[in-house]
Amino acid sequence: MKWWNLPHGANKAPFWPANDVSLRHETSFTQPCENRTMDVARRPDLTDFSRLASLLSDPGRARMLTELMTGLALTPTELARCSGLSPSSASNHLTMLLQNGVLEVIQQGRNRYYRLASSAVAEAIQALSHAAAAMDERRGHFTPTTPPSLRKARSCYRHLGGRLGVGLFDAMLQSQYLVMDSDQRVALTEEGVQWLDKALGMREQLTAPARGALFKPCLDQSERRFHASGPGAERMFDTMVALGWLKLSDGREVRLTTLGYERLCGAFPAARATWQGCLAP
Repeated sequence: MKWWNLPHGANKAPFWPANDVSLRHETSFTQPCENRTMDVARRPDLTDFSRLASLLSDPGRARMLTELMTGLALTPTELARCSGLSPSSASNHLTMLLQNGVLEVIQQGRNRYYRLASSAVAEAIQALSHAAAAMDERRGHFTPTTPPSLRKARSCYRHLGGRLGVGLFDAMLQSQYLVMDSDQRVALTEEGVQWLDKALGMREQLTAPARGALFKPCLDQSERRFHASGPGAERMFDTMVALGWLKLSDGREVRLTTLGYERLCGAFPAARATWQGCLAP
């Protein structure tokens, strides 16, 4: 008789090899099914992300969180307007997000400004956005919904996204300022340090963080290719804005200035067409 036809409670062959005992303590095939439910609370190596997922799943909250991906702090009125919610509904959502650690609030006088609580929250929102878009693409009906002005260049939390961000990441890879291995780990080369120091005066800002990498690949939501993220990319973005290479507009839109165009053409002339297409009118 096959093991799957044995009476309930009889010994059944385990799925794992005889010499692999790493999973045997997890469950027993001789126990009733109702006693074999996985309890995350009894598994310290697993994280219950269902609470966070439920907080991000509401369309109104999702629109507010997407707006906060600029890295700016916004008022409840601004967030209600951008999400299409009434002020009272937006206030309820913001309270829920604040109480659960997704947002933090800055109090200035009578005004309250909300922003994402951490880069980890931003990365979670970004990963879910990419996953949702990839699912649509697999089903054969993906159409980028990003407005044309944001597809050119935009802030992606605190770094540069859009065609300009993707083009800059590609140009730095081709120039060997950055290298990326088969596991998508990105490293800054000595040539890259020299260029960032000469072009942007960033040498003192290129200390590797205690945890994680200085640069990371981030799949661009509209372009479906990588741009650079991580502490190094954030410092590059801030410096390019401070030097006048980039200009921030309302919301997430970023514009490449004439000065930025000239500097990028001088550094990466092979990508002139990309810079030309991202130049502010």
